[in-house]
Amino acid sequence: MIGQHSFLKHNCAVFLAAALVIGTMASPAKGASLYGVSLSGGTVAVIDIPQGRLVATINVGTQPADIAASPNGRRIYVVNTNGTVSVINTQRNVVIKTIPVGRHPSGIVVGPLGRRVYVTNDDGVSVINTSRNAVAKTITVGRAPVGVAVSPDGHWLYVTNQADNTVSVIDITRETIFKTITVGVSPSSIAVSPNGHWIYVADWGGNMLSVINVQNGVTKNIPVVTRPNWVATDPTGKWIYVTSFFGHSVLVIDARTGVITKTIAVASPMFLSVSPRSGLIYIANNWAKRVSISNPKSGKIVGNIQLEQYPMGIVVSPAGDKVYVTEWRHALGPGGG
Repeated sequence: MIGQHSFLKHNCAVFLAAALVIGTMASPAKGASLYGVSLSGGTVAVIDIPQGRLVATINVGTQPADIAASPNGRRIYVVNTNGTVSVINTQRNVVIKTIPVGRHPSGIVVGPLGRRVYVTNDDGVSVINTSRNAVAKTITVGRAPVGVAVSPDGHWLYVTNQADNTVSVIDITRETIFKTITVGVSPSSIAVSPNGHWIYVADWGGNMLSVINVQNGVTKNIPVVTRPNWVATDPTGKWIYVTSFFGHSVLVIDARTGVITKTIAVASPMFLSVSPRSGLIYIANNWAKRVSISNPKSGKIVGNIQLEQYPMGIVVSPAGDKVYVTEWRHALGPGGG
């Protein structure tokens, strides 16, 4: 069911996965673990990276997709493409709740206080109350909502509408759209700077990175490589990272000047996440069946975690001691099976 349209709409969020095998990593953080999502068994695999062994396997819903961690790391939220979200207690490694959400859910983000979880889907944005583990409201946005990000102060929610070439800015307190910003073609992934002053949007169809000034709404575009599919910032806000699956690279961009300072060669990067502890970049290297770890200062790959299946999504835990990776059963694009 992963056709061209599905890849376009869900390229930053839909992660169908399978079993994960432990590999190796150069200089891993002590006590680090890795979580991966599996399609074949509908599971989340918990892997201890330094020990190189599987420590737990957690059954979740059908075709588990995007994954996010609560600010304290005690909960993991897994989007299942059959229209549910699995809530995992990481201390016991069990699913404590399965929450029905909208049709074909894709992106997910947890609010900075952990009280709300936001899930994009065909119906809009489902707002989950985490104390009740239930959808409290659905906010209508533009057509084909995919990427979702929240401001550090928890006041604003940003959603990319891929079919409208827009970003919806939502007032979280009122749970209504405050304004709509036009960006490039087929916006997918979205990120917010740590100070909340800038929004970064990967325009998948326009080969651009849209940079939005939150104060005045002015947008500027930075030409990037072919089909940018993911964007993230480092914890300091000085650097922006953009992956290009079709461009076989990860770009390191100076946030102040907008200049590309390094291009990291990666066979098939889907998404990435930055460790808040070490600053290392963890890259889902799809065709290679591995997580590639890069030091952005040198622009070099410093290690790899070999996987059994094809990784898609990835996130480092807030404490920097865990990494969560989703995998597909088949590789994406012309290089896959």
